[in-house]
Amino acid sequence: MAQSIDYCKNEIKVMLLGDEKVGKTSLLNFYYNTMQTPQLFSITQRFLKVKEIFENKEYMLNVFEPHCGDIFDFVRRLDTTDVQVFVLCYAVDSRNSFERIEEKWVGEVHWFVESIPFILVATKTDLKISDFVIEYESRLCDFVSTKEGMMLAKRIGAFAFYEVSRNGFFNVSKVFKKCCELSELYDVPYQETYKNSEYTLGCFKKTKAVRKTKKEVM
Repeated sequence: MAQSIDYCKNEIKVMLLGDEKVGKTSLLNFYYNTMQTPQLFSITQRFLKVKEIFENKEYMLNVFEPHCGDIFDFVRRLDTTDVQVFVLCYAVDSRNSFERIEEKWVGEVHWFVESIPFILVATKTDLKISDFVIEYESRLCDFVSTKEGMMLAKRIGAFAFYEVSRNGFFNVSKVFKKCCELSELYDVPYQETYKNSEYTLGCFKKTKAVRKTKKEVM
């Protein structure tokens, strides 16, 4: 049963993006299992609200995993206007999902806000070192290497790169602590998502995330 969470002034909206079935929901579930005070998932989309501690400071993380099928592009973009940090995910056993990070998802991150911080995450890395490898190798599965992931992160300007695994929830907590850190470094302008009570793309004005000064961070 979900527990109530006390008010926290440092609220952060984080959105997970990436192709369907790359493990975004699993990443959310793994994070859920590492926390002490998780709230329920919503019915319409995966949602997790948790309190995170980073450098002795409390943050309230609102983590969303919207529908990422191409047919949901318009609806999903309406929800990106007040996101502060994006987490782009691909699966190491799906080279197509890896390639679409650059082809599709980076562009979506900058749909409304330029220079917004985002993290690149490689999921299902346990497949490369588990008993499943034999089965995958028999089908000539072309795993995405760690080096390729690091090169992509550098090429697209990701602020961090992590490989995560279900084995011991490897690196899962680091992903979301990094989100807290990035929220301290950048101001992301909030954009109203409505006009005359009707959602339209015409109501949006593209803005740019601005790096905070040392004084603002402190």
